[in-house]
Amino acid sequence: MGRVRWAAAILVCWFAGAGCGDAPSLERAQACLVDERFQVMGGESLPGDLDAPEAELIVAGREANALVGFHDDEGHAERLERQVAERARGAGARLERLEELTIVWLRGADGSEAGRIRDCLR
Repeated sequence: MGRVRWAAAILVCWFAGAGCGDAPSLERAQACLVDERFQVMGGESLPGDLDAPEAELIVAGREANALVGFHDDEGHAERLERQVAERARGAGARLERLEELTIVWLRGADGSEAGRIRDCLR
């Protein structure tokens, strides 16, 4: 559980200064991830924060951990991408964009769990 708390701290810092439309809804993605036996925390962001996604999730598995930002449109995700990428690199993480989604992989981006996470986000 300590890793999840650490991920939560990074999530707060990352989304507080940075920041998904045709992608699945937050609720659908969250339900899928829970069905796939991941630990999932998060929800809608505070209203009025223009530098944050509209919603965010922390996804924790045995091999993969990710922070997922859901933006209203791809343009919003695009505008924040550079800043998010810099923060991800600074934390030793890897950034991936899937249209309106921004995913920061804390670990396991290339494993089978990551594939299951991506499937839930499509």
